[in-house]
Amino acid sequence: MMLKKLLCAAAACVMAASLASCGAKEDTTLNYEKPLTAAAGSLNFADGKSYLNCFLPQEKARYAEEEKPEEGFMKKIFDRKAYGCKIRAKITDTAALNGEELEALEQQAHEKYGVRFDFTKGQSADVRFQLTKDDELLADDEKLTFVRCGGIWYIYGEVIDSLELTAQTDKK
Repeated sequence: MMLKKLLCAAAACVMAASLASCGAKEDTTLNYEKPLTAAAGSLNFADGKSYLNCFLPQEKARYAEEEKPEEGFMKKIFDRKAYGCKIRAKITDTAALNGEELEALEQQAHEKYGVRFDFTKGQSADVRFQLTKDDELLADDEKLTFVRCGGIWYIYGEVIDSLELTAQTDKK
């Protein structure tokens, strides 16, 4: 009798769990897009620590040493309160990096940071950061490079504070 109740309870739990996931939105983000998604979310919530974690650790250290970001440095990059809305990031074009391009990036990173890297994959992407404020489209188009190092995807290069939203005449 007790075994029957346990089996029925287990079956009910399995059924409830399977029904709970019905209709759930599937995550269709590609792996190399995850640091971009995280960066946009971090910008929206002024989360400097999470934002900096989207970049190679060596670039994060370089930025911290050279730029000496203070508390609240995220407001200089993007101040959501000033715009009154969230920023969106959208990849408009992308291309996988080949072996030679990855080796060139590894060499460039080695010269810049003094550390040897093993980038297992790379992706070049045209990214549009945008928001609409008072019916005006503000945007910034960036050419970003994503690299996978140690099984983790990062945004590559000195682009931590390169965001400059400007008014656009055409909506893309």
